[in-house]
Amino acid sequence: MSEGAREAGAPKRWVVYEVECADGCRYVGITQNLTKRLHSHLKRDGAQFTRRHGYVGGRAVAVYGSEKRAKQAEREWVLKLNEQGIVARGACWSGDKASNLLPTPNCG
Repeated sequence: MSEGAREAGAPKRWVVYEVECADGCRYVGITQNLTKRLHSHLKRDGAQFTRRHGYVGGRAVAVYGSEKRAKQAEREWVLKLNEQGIVARGACWSGDKASNLLPTPNCG
């Protein structure tokens, strides 16, 4: 069975992942197919943030049972990285007024 395939009735899983960018920034995202999503970042078809900052590779993952919880975790993850002085963004900030609270991505 392929990674994207699911047995009937199997619960959905949402993966929160962190990638390192070439300039030292981090990107945090969510997906149901981690292999496919990381490959899209590598091909520069992923998020605008990783296209701008370059993709180095995956760093960490966490699995959740619902999209809602994964989105909450993504936001918390980004905030935690920023509190540690690591410039990070995630899809959770797209078009979000709260993104104005984060430092401007000027990594490297």
